Amino acid sequence: MSGKFEVGPANVRDVSYIAGNLRACDRQEIFCQLPAGTRAGDIGFICTRPGTSFVAYLDGRPVMVFGFDPITLAGNALNAWAFGTGNSRHVVRHVTGWVKDNLLREWICNGVTRIEARSIAQHTSAHRWLKAIGAVEEGPIGGLGRDGENFILFAWHRNRLKPTLRLLSRFMETRKHVHVETENCNAETAADTAKAR
Repeated sequence: MSGKFEVGPANVRDVSYIAGNLRACDRQEIFCQLPAGTRAGDIGFICTRPGTSFVAYLDGRPVMVFGFDPITLAGNALNAWAFGTGNSRHVVRHVTGWVKDNLLREWICNGVTRIEARSIAQHTSAHRWLKAIGAVEEGPIGGLGRDGENFILFAWHRNRLKPTLRLLSRFMETRKHVHVETENCNAETAADTAKAR
């Protein structure tokens, strides 16, 4: 990655910008979970929550938004989510390192027992990234999308969080880069759209 990487709290303007310039695979995954007619500006409001959602910047331009929402009232289980523009592929490794350095240790200390992520079945680049950073594929979730789109559930359990911390350290130290190709993503989406017709 060339350029300056930064993370800041999510704000409506930057999340709306990202939502309006999504990679095709992220667009398919996000919009099928929202009411028909949802606009990018609406997503800016939906995904802006203090302390739980963040924006990644490359050279001052917002390229990815990600967050972690409590699933349980006890706060021990979290739902992880992320989406971005075509340039998000340049910051994936850096976002991974930022989460490791700024959030994961605190979660472990505060008794988080599970972190899960749901990804639309066709979003194979996201699946590769999740597996590369220690998530276990738990299986399909049929019909989660508004029009019956299928998703896959990934998760990290308490007994895997500490090993994941070590895995992420190695992931960063070796500078391994899980390349999330926009072109592959667009080709997958186009093929799926053609099949649906």
